[in-house]
Amino acid sequence: APEAHAKASHMASQQHALLEQKMIVGRLQSELETVRSQIVERDRHMERLANDATNVDNIDLPELQRRHRMLAAAYRADRRRLEVTEARMHEMRASLMTQETLHTAYTQLKNAHTQQARAMQRLQEQLRDGANTESRHRGDDD
Repeated sequence: APEAHAKASHMASQQHALLEQKMIVGRLQSELETVRSQIVERDRHMERLANDATNVDNIDLPELQRRHRMLAAAYRADRRRLEVTEARMHEMRASLMTQETLHTAYTQLKNAHTQQARAMQRLQEQLRDGANTESRHRGDDD
């Protein structure tokens, strides 16, 4: 019984860890979607800037230099954002692998617990049958 209790406790902690991992993955997926939409909007903005920058007929040099700096800054910001997104993606993959490993371990533990419960039930039935047989033999001896 103490072993079954320990396994049940371990299984509960595995379930809790699995739920935590699912919540983390959900949050990271939500953040990834937000970043993706920000990137799309940023791309549109950069496209407008690029179109403006190529229309140089009526632009003086200082304005052209300003636009160039804005495009360069936008490019650097997008590059950093891409690096952060890639790092988060790696974290999500690792988290997902951990979640899958925990799920597999949980399933194995649940199966082992079921097998143990069946074995305990068989042993209890054998003990009960043995006790009944023994009491009948005592009755025959009297």
